[in-house]
Amino acid sequence: MCCFLASHPHVQHKLHAEIDEVLCDGALPTLTEKSRMPYTEAVINEVLRISALVNFGVQHMANTDTQLGGYTIPKGTILSSSVTSIHHDNRYWNQSSEFRPERWLDENGKFSMIKEGFLPFGVGKFIELSILY
Repeated sequence: MCCFLASHPHVQHKLHAEIDEVLCDGALPTLTEKSRMPYTEAVINEVLRISALVNFGVQHMANTDTQLGGYTIPKGTILSSSVTSIHHDNRYWNQSSEFRPERWLDENGKFSMIKEGFLPFGVGKFIELSILY
């Protein structure tokens, strides 16, 4: 995160202003303040998107012969997805190579978590990690 903030000073200043406004007198943040810090959440999610914690998601095995997108996936085939490729796919992310926390905010400046193609912690039970923070 520090690298992104150092190379995007306008993001750093906006983030700092929001933190100063919400957290008075140097108080430590709690979940109570989370909803009042949409830009902070946007910056965190954009860092998780552009620099995925894991490149490959949890592996799965096909339990039956399956047809997918015109391909046959035989039973027993190990399947995995490239989270990095998904996070940098322009079908999901406009200007995917750019660091833009604003992509996580709606037209009213509210944080919008629901994003197809965002899998910083993989899929399945691991996605619950993203809900906890």
